[in-house]
Amino acid sequence: MSNLYIEPLSYVEHSRHGESFNSSSDLFHFQQSEHPNPVNPASLFPRDASSLGRKREQVTESGPRMLNILVAEDNVTNQLVITKMLERLGHMVTIAENGKEALSKAQSSHYDLIFMDIQMPEMDGVEAVRQMRLQLPADRIPIIVAVTANALMGDREHCLTAGMDDYLTKPLKTSMLSEVIKRYFGEDE
Repeated sequence: MSNLYIEPLSYVEHSRHGESFNSSSDLFHFQQSEHPNPVNPASLFPRDASSLGRKREQVTESGPRMLNILVAEDNVTNQLVITKMLERLGHMVTIAENGKEALSKAQSSHYDLIFMDIQMPEMDGVEAVRQMRLQLPADRIPIIVAVTANALMGDREHCLTAGMDDYLTKPLKTSMLSEVIKRYFGEDE
């Protein structure tokens, strides 16, 4: 008797910057094989699927509201990681690859929050924030959080003086992003 094996597809992606990284998708590879043990449907889902539903309800009912977030980051791998973390927290994410693009997107769309990398080509994050503060109407300026791999003395103060509302150092963790969101947007009542 032949059985069906199901496994997530994994693949290597290459960015236009020459970086490569492993990835997986929600697509599955199906393979028919002679195997004595059939696939247990429960094994296709997380170990405790019922608790996932409860956690999702808790985030939706008592967590922060869904935000429209702009991520200004030139590194494709970092873009993917931060996007995945924010989407798992229930937020919509738009990517800008440099400060100039971030400024343009902030002028044409409303964002609740911007995570702004400091070192980017064309226009760095500090200059992008200065321009946003000069060019956008006060009621359209979102919360802007500096994101940097640099944690040198004075970097935080430099970013805050330039107009950033907060400062995070890489590597980012979901808990760090969640804490910033809770700090500025609180919890829905």
